[in-house]
Amino acid sequence: MWLSKKMSARPMQEEALKIYGKYDLEKSMLWMTEEFGEFFKSIRKDAGKEEITGEMGDLLAWIFCMGNILGIKLSDAVKLTFQKEINRQIVKYSKLKYCDTLKNLKIEK
Repeated sequence: MWLSKKMSARPMQEEALKIYGKYDLEKSMLWMTEEFGEFFKSIRKDAGKEEITGEMGDLLAWIFCMGNILGIKLSDAVKLTFQKEINRQIVKYSKLKYCDTLKNLKIEK
């Protein structure tokens, strides 16, 4: 796999656990949904970069919290998603559509 072994969200996820703990799953899903709505709204109203960045950070914090509640390492989740997309693009385009620098990519499970 071309994805870097150094690629890790673990330190941030560990900090989120210290700051937020493990909230109730149902309430956390609602809060995360609310934060997504605020993030989306800030983009739609063309808020400044600072506001959009803050809303994105709020959403990411809740994603870290959900990972902690569910026992999922976010870096593992993202690596799986990236690999799915790599596989999809290799099948469809025989290469990565937006990147010419990665060579000899193979479909991985």
